[in-house]
Amino acid sequence: MVIKKSIIKGICRFARVFGLLMVGFILLFFVGESIGGESQNLEKLTTQEILLFIGMIAMVVGLIVGWFRPGIGGLCTLDGFILFLVVELIYPPHNFDVWILMAFPIIGLLNIFCWWQSRKTVLD
Repeated sequence: MVIKKSIIKGICRFARVFGLLMVGFILLFFVGESIGGESQNLEKLTTQEILLFIGMIAMVVGLIVGWFRPGIGGLCTLDGFILFLVVELIYPPHNFDVWILMAFPIIGLLNIFCWWQSRKTVLD
């Protein structure tokens, strides 16, 4: 199946812009939590919270890297999401009801698609 280059470029632009919006959205939460609430001491965090934080950082870094290296960024985003999901499923209570996080694997897969299509056009 052949996909037009203009459609591929549109998908890549969508992935980049939506990824940028997600990074901004997450940064708003980080700023809001650091300004409005009690300051969290890293020594007080549970293992679950540390692993969830690592997963979230991996997803955000993947979105940023996806601007320059879509393949690596997409893999990093997917790895962070898988870590986040596994931690949520292992540790009780199982309250994975944050539907907005489903945007991360979608953007990660779109970045991998863009990398694959750019690689495919170079090989042709």
